[in-house]
Amino acid sequence: MNSKNSMALRLNGFLKNYYCRLTVKTKPLLLILIFLTAGCNKPFPAEKARKYIKAADHEIIRVGQRIEDSDAFRAITQLYNIKTAPLPGKLLYIPESNTYIMFEMNKHSGYYIQNTNGEIEFQRQSDSLIIDFKPDGKPQTKTRFILSKYEESVTATGDIMPIKAEALIYSKGKTIFDLNLNTSIKYGFPENISLEIFAFPFSIDFKSNIKFRKHVSHLNSNASIKEGEKQLLCANIFTRVGLSEYNTLIFGKKKIKLSVYPLKLNMVSDYPFINMPVETFTYDFNQMSKMRITDYKGNSMAHLSLKDHPERDYLNINVQYNDGSTDELEDIMLSIKYLLKFKIRH
Repeated sequence: MNSKNSMALRLNGFLKNYYCRLTVKTKPLLLILIFLTAGCNKPFPAEKARKYIKAADHEIIRVGQRIEDSDAFRAITQLYNIKTAPLPGKLLYIPESNTYIMFEMNKHSGYYIQNTNGEIEFQRQSDSLIIDFKPDGKPQTKTRFILSKYEESVTATGDIMPIKAEALIYSKGKTIFDLNLNTSIKYGFPENISLEIFAFPFSIDFKSNIKFRKHVSHLNSNASIKEGEKQLLCANIFTRVGLSEYNTLIFGKKKIKLSVYPLKLNMVSDYPFINMPVETFTYDFNQMSKMRITDYKGNSMAHLSLKDHPERDYLNINVQYNDGSTDELEDIMLSIKYLLKFKIRH
């Protein structure tokens, strides 16, 4: 007897013995529960799962290309490529020691213009850092960059990070870029981070919080990309955090969730990423981690694991479908192919 006939007989017996006893109010509820139970968590065939993964890959590429081609991204890239533009993070190292010099907002504030040679020239004093420049290929279009607030802080690890920033870019009388960053520092580490970026027509939001405790602290981070009201991508990272003897953060148990239509990726890992042998990294990580892909309804599509390629000197991700067949993720997702090719041995 096949499984379908067996299920039908069991359901028929249930209806005969119990359904007739239910009230008029509870019968519809039971039917709804049976429908939902039958329709949830159905395993995907491998070919259908591949189509979903490729669809997510196409969406990632599409969003990435549109952001890269946006006027806001082009303007920021062009401005940072101008050597004479006095912006944070540019040419701020002492050559002799490679020491980073903190950006002083009051020192660099002023009104600047781009001259006919393409260089940025100081014109007059201002409370903000204002730069008028002409986008590449659009010499008649006036574009204005305004940095009205910027602060940096030294962390417990000796790194310098921005903690406050407010920036705008206007073009053709419209705001095409808007950035707001607020970070609070506690015990030398970023306790709260709030980063909001509008790069027309996209909105990028990042929030992070560390709840400091005596023994084990917790980090919770959320990121999302939207186009208008439509959410294109969202991610959540939750992990335990400790402090090493070298005053650096140690990340314990990690839970990562990533959603990009039509997929969801869930990962739980206990791999500590510290004091672990490099030679057995792939094996140890797979033993201590679980990664799986589902659709938006939670139906299982595939399980993931790391795969070592010693002859190619980089890692890949192995995709195992419900029927046992496998793919290498780089073969079906071009968008992350370059991320997988990092060195695993020195």
